[in-house]
Amino acid sequence: MKKNILNKASEYALGLLQSGLPSYLHYHNLEHTMNVVDACSQLGYLENLSEEEQNILLAAAWFHDVGYVYDYRDHEGYSIRTARDFLKGMGLSPLEIKSVCLCIEATRMPQSPSNRIAMILCDADMWHLSSINFFCGLKQLRSEWEVALGIVFTDREWYGVNRDFLHEHTYFTAHAKDVWQQEKKKNIEELDRLVSYCCKK
Repeated sequence: MKKNILNKASEYALGLLQSGLPSYLHYHNLEHTMNVVDACSQLGYLENLSEEEQNILLAAAWFHDVGYVYDYRDHEGYSIRTARDFLKGMGLSPLEIKSVCLCIEATRMPQSPSNRIAMILCDADMWHLSSINFFCGLKQLRSEWEVALGIVFTDREWYGVNRDFLHEHTYFTAHAKDVWQQEKKKNIEELDRLVSYCCKK
């Protein structure tokens, strides 16, 4: 994928996200996508991706959540279709389009990356697990789920679900395993503390 195609892809995805995302998406919003793009840029450099691979990765990052414009539960499927249609119109080869779509599909939970580029996107999509702003994002996600999915948790349930998720989650790339995992452990410890506190109330 050439740089000019990536630029057009990012502009198109950005336009969709800015104009089409529902207002109740407090977590899966434009900021989240931009954070994932930034994390992909960082990891792609550290993983020594070629320019072609990096452009594939960044295109997938820009498109990976545009499906939320159309549907919440199957946003990955809509993201893939949107990316495929746009990139086909740009004249990309079937192999390049498949590479982008495989990356997006890999972010579907549970994550299932089959190559190095997809591993990077999966890790970037879970960068927030290691963030010092993790609990702010957790609050946003809780509010989003209540509206989008109609799921309401007690504090004990919410912290427990997320603690279990962080315990079970694993990063794929070397940098994420070495650096992000250590930061993630701090958030796990705080979740453990919160669960314990809620149990004593």
